[in-house]
Amino acid sequence: MKKETSKTNKSVDPRKKLSPEVREALDAYNADMKAHIETLQKKSDEDIKQYIGSVSEEHQARTSAVAEQYSGLNEKIDTLGKEVKAKLDVHTEMIGTLMETTEEIKEELKTKADKTEVVHLSRRVAVLEHAS
Repeated sequence: MKKETSKTNKSVDPRKKLSPEVREALDAYNADMKAHIETLQKKSDEDIKQYIGSVSEEHQARTSAVAEQYSGLNEKIDTLGKEVKAKLDVHTEMIGTLMETTEEIKEELKTKADKTEVVHLSRRVAVLEHAS
């Protein structure tokens, strides 16, 4: 048994087999369906545009709120930074004064006599005074 091979691969329009009345009814139905689909597509496009618009507005509002909070935080940070710098300057000055005072005290201690030395010298003076 041999297989039959088709001589041509042309596609045949199935509508050609239909009667003119059926074709006309199908054309009218197709036109109605296209119009209906276009109407639905326009409505869908409008709905999508409206939804995207509302989402965009909400996003912008939230972004604005975050920006305001960020701005407020920056101001607080700047204020705190200035306060910390002022306190640091005061503390630095106080530390400098304490260091100077400490150096002065060290110098005074170097020139002062030790208590035991004073007691020893007092005895020597007393002995010398008593001997004379």
